[in-house]
Amino acid sequence: MPMLLLEELRADADVAEDAVGQDWRAIELVAEELHDHRPLVLLAVKGNWKALGFASERLTGDREIVRTAIAQDWLAISHAAEELKADPEVVREAVSKSWRALHFACDELKGGPSNPRPLVSRPPAAPRRPTRSWCAWPWSRTARPWSTPQRAAGPTAAWFWSAVRRSGRALEFAAPHLRADREVALAAASNDRGALLHAGEALLLDRDFMLEAVRLDGMAIEYAAESLKHDRALLAEATRKDFRALDHAGLDLRQDVAMLV
Repeated sequence: MPMLLLEELRADADVAEDAVGQDWRAIELVAEELHDHRPLVLLAVKGNWKALGFASERLTGDREIVRTAIAQDWLAISHAAEELKADPEVVREAVSKSWRALHFACDELKGGPSNPRPLVSRPPAAPRRPTRSWCAWPWSRTARPWSTPQRAAGPTAAWFWSAVRRSGRALEFAAPHLRADREVALAAASNDRGALLHAGEALLLDRDFMLEAVRLDGMAIEYAAESLKHDRALLAEATRKDFRALDHAGLDLRQDVAMLV
């Protein structure tokens, strides 16, 4: 009898709301069907974004609940339904908190249907639910292209352009054709030279590209192809911007007294 009473209380929405109102972790103890009770889940998520991990599949697709969670921590997007991971506005909110949120974004928001390269050395925990493909193009008609000329065409490229301007490290998550795009890579480098670690290999071999990069940040020479680190004019440009760039010069230039003057 006491066990039966306990089960009835766990399934009582009013009792559950009182408990969750005192401690969001009570959401874990309520009856399974209440994980689909919107007011209860929203209350729990307001208490702590981690409560989203206990929401029903239907409610992980609820924009208000998911955005409430993301407002607390970008990692909440890992629990969002796949259709919200394809929603530019929802992803943008998470990315504004951390570029790492792009790990969970729909592939089209990264600029392509696939991204074969490892995303992070220690990726965040994968979403607990099976994934389905919600990446589609209808939403893209609302994207706003940047006024700056760019070779990466299309609304998705425009969306990603805005992401790398917020954080250059977002380039890590781009599709290969965007990592190889000159303007996108320079936009990322202007925000964080470390983004060049993820730029296309051909760009790092391109003297003109690297010349533009070191004019933004002399230390960008660190990411240039080895052959360019022996280019006197390129190193001179880099050291004019930051004398420490000489640390990344080829041995012959580091031993050249003229470069030290």
